[in-house]
Amino acid sequence: MKEKEFIRYIADTDRIRQKIYLETGKVTKFVVQYESFLQDTWQPIIRYDTAHGYFHKDILNPDGSKVQRKINCFTLSDALTFAEQDIIRNWALYKNTYIEKKRLKEKNND
Repeated sequence: MKEKEFIRYIADTDRIRQKIYLETGKVTKFVVQYESFLQDTWQPIIRYDTAHGYFHKDILNPDGSKVQRKINCFTLSDALTFAEQDIIRNWALYKNTYIEKKRLKEKNND
């Protein structure tokens, strides 16, 4: 099995980290994760992957919890494309939502 890993920056403090596994040129599993550099560290915010035997999206929260949503796609190649395009289109919304959740959590802890 061949493994490819790379990082693509979509803004100065925002990136997409990808790990793709291929067998005979076909995608067999993958991880596509949107990360933002917040408070001097890279924070994972959204992750698409094929762990647990199916394609899904993890919405990662500042408190360490996550919400998992199963997504139906015809092929893993289609799923990979979907994940990449969704993050490219919506990263600013995902970041703002994450920051707002973090702000509310900190406010409630005061």
